[in-house]
Amino acid sequence: MTEQTKITASGIQVLGVDASVRSLRAAGQGPLKKGSFSYEYFPAKTEKGLKRLVETASSLSVQGPGFQSVTFGTSDDDQSAVFLTARTIEALGATDVPTLSHLALAHETRRDIVAYIDALAWNGARSFLALRGDGDIKSPDESFASVVDLVETIDQRHGDQLSGGIGVACYPETHPLAASPEADLEALLDKQQAGATYAIGQFCFDAETWFGFVSRARAFGITMDLYPGIMPIHDLERLKTFAERCGSSVPEFVVDAFECATWQNPYDVAAGLLREQVTALAEGGVDHIHIYTLNKAELAGIAAETFKEAVERRENSGRQVA
Repeated sequence: MTEQTKITASGIQVLGVDASVRSLRAAGQGPLKKGSFSYEYFPAKTEKGLKRLVETASSLSVQGPGFQSVTFGTSDDDQSAVFLTARTIEALGATDVPTLSHLALAHETRRDIVAYIDALAWNGARSFLALRGDGDIKSPDESFASVVDLVETIDQRHGDQLSGGIGVACYPETHPLAASPEADLEALLDKQQAGATYAIGQFCFDAETWFGFVSRARAFGITMDLYPGIMPIHDLERLKTFAERCGSSVPEFVVDAFECATWQNPYDVAAGLLREQVTALAEGGVDHIHIYTLNKAELAGIAAETFKEAVERRENSGRQVA
């Protein structure tokens, strides 16, 4: 390598060989064990928010997540998406949990994303999560053409060193912009053929919906690891709006659980739904879940601990039968 890169307040700055970004704690996860889980955080835009996020991640790190990921924040007038994500990754180094970065092709130019990938890879990153990102593409003429293009670039530049592989997104209820469920699976297969090794699911609340998706994906030729996404419910009405935008449904049994339990604390309802969902996934054979924390610890921690215990019971039961 003849040059490295440094994260600055304006994004990526290409510097000489003596420049270093060793402070970026961007290690990739190793092989994931049965009953493992991962946490997702979004970048903090203020120093106060960053401090609060590190406290949250530190409290969750004691449960032993397989890895944690940081979403690719959207740019604003003062800070680039690259900077927001890189700063958060650096701060989360205090947790000693392998941290991987999302890469959203819609939010930065191809040049800046490649420089960012190289900076992290040269300093220990062993996995990336390649996504399109929400909203309009910032610079259509200067961006990656597609997620497949982004995955191929990562694989070509650093594939040999990515022991944690290259992750992408999958959609158990079909991407909202896909022409059909089959077209959505075709897109996922294209990502796999480009070099993706695992996919993290958009959140859904029904375990049977997830199992049906996995069955269709396998029949379509998709063999990479598929991890269900788990969304704790902190505010039902806000969740309904967000889910509609994401192409996820909020099943009637979820709505009924909140509306019928008028005597119960909404937090307890949410915790109960989480326990039921992750237990059903574990009993159905799922070995790893990805938890969308929303930068909050309590419900995320309940999901992780319940899942870990459910997988342990499943495995112990299997050994007794054998």
